[in-house]
Amino acid sequence: MARRVISSLEANFKGRPNEDFCFYKKNTYGICLAVADGISRTSYRDPYPGAYLAAKLLCKEAIALLDPKSAGGDDDVREVFLRANACIRDMNSERGINEETVDYLEKDYYGCVGAIGLIGGVGEHQWLDYGLIGDCGIIVFDINLEPIFLSENKVEVLEKFRTFHCFSKDSDAMTYWRKNVRNKPRAGYMTYGALTGEAEALEYLIRGRIRLNIGDTVLFFSDGIYPFIFDIRFRNYLRERLKRRQGFFRIGEYIGVLLPDLKSQNISNLDDDKALVAVAIN
Repeated sequence: MARRVISSLEANFKGRPNEDFCFYKKNTYGICLAVADGISRTSYRDPYPGAYLAAKLLCKEAIALLDPKSAGGDDDVREVFLRANACIRDMNSERGINEETVDYLEKDYYGCVGAIGLIGGVGEHQWLDYGLIGDCGIIVFDINLEPIFLSENKVEVLEKFRTFHCFSKDSDAMTYWRKNVRNKPRAGYMTYGALTGEAEALEYLIRGRIRLNIGDTVLFFSDGIYPFIFDIRFRNYLRERLKRRQGFFRIGEYIGVLLPDLKSQNISNLDDDKALVAVAIN
């Protein structure tokens, strides 16, 4: 059995610093994989490397802690997010950002969202243990390119309700969004989570286990990839790429082929950073 892996990281087309990160570790027992998206600050004043470092930190914690030799573990996945969130809290503290000083705008918390996973097992008994927070996602599609699992993107749904027309300034709207909607699990309305060092972030962690079949493809991705997963041409490209070679590749050129069709449908996030790790289950 030889699972095959590819990964890609593409910068955005907005002239902003790249804040996505992805990483994987493969051995004879299985594969650990992780994708994360750093949180930007308003006006992009000194957004780098804090947001990027937070994303990188989550990925590296996943690779360091998840053990492909184990039978998987829901507790291991939670521990990764717990440790990463604690490290992000320390990173913010070192930069003087805490509950008293945060302004949710130019001095917002550094942080990230992300998805991590561990693939193990043999033959017909393979599995994926996963955990995610925010709008990084996971899709598993079968040998016929049909989706058999797609993680729920609650952030995308929530953003469809977001409107700034009731604020006189965009900065006021952004402050409200981050202060009152992010990491507020006990609010009486829909909210979302992100690893900012705040303890409440862990209440948004989603974990699970998926049974995998030979011929499946597992894809972990940041929100910049999300619009493309619904296009069967994109799923087919990933599968064929996995057949030909492994390792890091640049997906930007192929994505450019799909952009005209997607832009004509007024789909958002097409110009965002893009990170992915894909695994062929053999």
